Amino acid sequence: LDKVDAIYAEFTVVVNAIAPIVDRAERVMISSAAAVSPVKRSRYVFKTYLDYRVGCQALAKAFVDQRRVPVAVLKAE
Repeated sequence: LDKVDAIYAEFTVVVNAIAPIVDRAERVMISSAAAVSPVKRSRYVFKTYLDYRVGCQALAKAFVDQRRVPVAVLKAE
């Protein structure tokens, strides 16, 4: 971090791991990770990608409004 002014990181695991380091070094990090928690914990982390929680809530509401329930979710870990 000595010779950079900003960092771009994509994945939640990476962003969560380096956010405290970025914060201590007072460097800006742009994140497209799904997690919003690093943004809430640091004034130096900014999110540029959609908020999955908001998107899922809107999708669930649309399914309920269209009476398309129950809905199944497949998630890879």
